[in-house]
Amino acid sequence: KEELGFDRDRAEDELKKNNIFPREYFYPCTNAFSFISDRFNPGNTPVAKEISESVLTLPIYADLSPEDTDRICDIILNIG
Repeated sequence: KEELGFDRDRAEDELKKNNIFPREYFYPCTNAFSFISDRFNPGNTPVAKEISESVLTLPIYADLSPEDTDRICDIILNIG
């Protein structure tokens, strides 16, 4: 966020507008699930919480063309 000037959610929104569907990886943080949050308080793991709220997995698969890769990068680089 500090380096690019926008957060994961903004990048995800811009990509979706262009029919590219990334994934929010590690979200929600595992210890936020109700079956475990009483044993492992999410407030006690701020780094894990920050990671769960900031990681975005871009498309990656064997048939992803170099042109599509460039297009994804261009969209991200042009978020203003």
